[in-house]
Amino acid sequence: MGKDSSKGPAEQALFAGEAWFDPIEAGLRGRIRGLIEELVEQELEAALGRRR
Repeated sequence: MGKDSSKGPAEQALFAGEAWFDPIEAGLRGRIRGLIEELVEQELEAALGRRR
């Protein structure tokens, strides 16, 4: 079967490798990271029985 040539080399390279950046993914990761940090802080405060 033939190679998919519907995308040019520049478009294929855009999504390949570690240099690819997706602002939506970065924003989502940041929000999830913040949520997890808040949950950990709440659990820590509950376990220690005091406020920070």
